[in-house]
Amino acid sequence: MYSAYILKISNGKNDQNWQIEPQLVDNNFEAAMATEDELKFEHKIIKDEDIKLHQAVNSDYQKNSKIYDRGHLNPNGHHDMPGSRTATYTLTNIVPRQNW
Repeated sequence: MYSAYILKISNGKNDQNWQIEPQLVDNNFEAAMATEDELKFEHKIIKDEDIKLHQAVNSDYQKNSKIYDRGHLNPNGHHDMPGSRTATYTLTNIVPRQNW
């Protein structure tokens, strides 16, 4: 398998909230990005542990913020459309990057 995209350099800023992918928590959930709070509001039975079992969460990076930062696999600056940039702010599109 591979992933590809067309490089279109951005000249805009994108201050987005990091989001998760609900369908990874449960196959029956929506296949659209959401914040952890949005998912828990929409599905009242969901607990933090349910989300953490299936994907990275914000607290993984917050508790280790002096050591690790979020490193984009597909950088938002490589997309010229706001919707494309927003789509890069999912926690499944990042890897831990060591702060130097």
